Amino acid sequence: MSRAALGMALLLAAGCHTAGSRPGSVSAGVPAKDYCGMALSALHATIASNDAEPNGLEDACVRHRAFASGYIFVDARVSEREGEAPLPAPSCVADGFRIRFDPAEFEKAPTDGVVLLLIWRSKEGAMEFNALVERPDWPSNKPGVFGLSPCGSAFGTIRRLPTGWTATVVEPPRVPGEL
Repeated sequence: MSRAALGMALLLAAGCHTAGSRPGSVSAGVPAKDYCGMALSALHATIASNDAEPNGLEDACVRHRAFASGYIFVDARVSEREGEAPLPAPSCVADGFRIRFDPAEFEKAPTDGVVLLLIWRSKEGAMEFNALVERPDWPSNKPGVFGLSPCGSAFGTIRRLPTGWTATVVEPPRVPGEL
């Protein structure tokens, strides 16, 4: 199992549990009030046509599965380190996205799927992310179990610049010897 898949499995297993923090807490040096901007940068970099971003989530597929009432539904989880329980933060609505951060306030989306966005601090200090489309009731999966995303999977990094957050999509990570 690749490092990213293992991290995804651990975060999914922890997705229904609340960390010891409260909304407004700080994760990885990022105040909870900044989570929305951080998530939006990853979503804007990731959701595009396959021609525009071959390593991202295919826009038409995301809209088909996770779009309702004028919004793409997103469940985002921010952790201090890969595999740790996510920290809660207030939800936000911006740029056509409804982004929910707090696992304790999970509510099934009114769509066939949601964009599941996982963000954590890497060893190098940047924020890393993984995005995919999952069932709208994904926390009900058995711990460590998740399906293949019909819209693809995206991986990348997020950095804070003086002008705001910027995200870069990268090729999927591979374990040596993996096909």
